[in-house]
Amino acid sequence: MGTFSVLDVLLQISAACASIGRIYTPHRVVGRRWNAAALLFIALDYSLYYTYRWSEIYFTGSLVFWTLVVRTAIILILKLEGDDFRPRLARAIIAGAAWLTCAVIVISNRYQTSGFDQRTLAVIANLSAVSIYIEDLRYLAKCFLDPMVIALAGLGLGCLGEAMGDMVRTRRCIFGMGVLMAGFALATHNWGQLFKNVVSDIGVTVISAIEFQDRPLVAWFPNVVGKMSITVRGFRSRYLITRSWLSRRVDTP
Repeated sequence: MGTFSVLDVLLQISAACASIGRIYTPHRVVGRRWNAAALLFIALDYSLYYTYRWSEIYFTGSLVFWTLVVRTAIILILKLEGDDFRPRLARAIIAGAAWLTCAVIVISNRYQTSGFDQRTLAVIANLSAVSIYIEDLRYLAKCFLDPMVIALAGLGLGCLGEAMGDMVRTRRCIFGMGVLMAGFALATHNWGQLFKNVVSDIGVTVISAIEFQDRPLVAWFPNVVGKMSITVRGFRSRYLITRSWLSRRVDTP
């Protein structure tokens, strides 16, 4: 196994572990720190692939994830936490700007590599002229299954989760992002990403939502969720407790 393979495996494992950490906490600041670490590892992995293979897809991926790293780092550095109006507005502006930047990067890459589909441009022209046809509607429906659209929707949910000030709504966004990005991984035959999305974004999100008794699960199944929460918490406290500066309590000096 060469240096490239070793670094790739280490970065992917680190990203998966940090992705679990960003979900498995009741504290939003701690989750944001882990998210910054996860995004950093993924950005480094894409940069590593681009350095070795010089492929446009890895260059685009590295740009997207470095943009997301900067987004989360700005929120952490400026300490834009809490549910007051100004921090919420600032987080929304930063997250929205990050998503728009990612959308420009992804769409520009699509245009440079394969150009815009003429049928898509024709449908857009029909929409602008308010003369849409059934065939156009069917074509638009198929476009929603395009991997690029799925990826942009997943990135949108990720940015929306980053704008949230509590872990309950953040976990909901990460769950939705995991589902969409798992679909993207299936469409692009990226089995490593599929495993990461299913385990750390979907599976761990459900488990953490049960342990912390997130709404609406606790309202739908109060007895079941309560018993499962005690079981999961006991198992985690016995076997899975780890200490890290990333998981320090917010009030720790």
